[in-house]
Amino acid sequence: MDNEQYAVDVAHSQTVLEYAEIRPMIIVLDTPFEDGRITMGATADSVNEVVDIEQSSIEKPPSIGTSVDTSFIQGIGKKDDDFIIILRSARIFRDEELAALNTEVST
Repeated sequence: MDNEQYAVDVAHSQTVLEYAEIRPMIIVLDTPFEDGRITMGATADSVNEVVDIEQSSIEKPPSIGTSVDTSFIQGIGKKDDDFIIILRSARIFRDEELAALNTEVST
């Protein structure tokens, strides 16, 4: 994962925040959950840039086999000579994790 590039659909992202001196970033996601949406922050080591990727340059996730869960991958985008793994924001976290987060926020 060190040298891979990942992305989330900007339609599900509210903002990117910088914090602390070690420069990790917080990506604020607006994620579908149950009958509504839940807003949460996810940390990333860095954010290189926000890019537009043509829909025609996005392929479905590859079939890796039955032992590897790829449900969190929305697709594989190609930008210039780079491949970017586009994450499905609704599947980055398991339902149990979202439910626990939603319970903590509600109390």
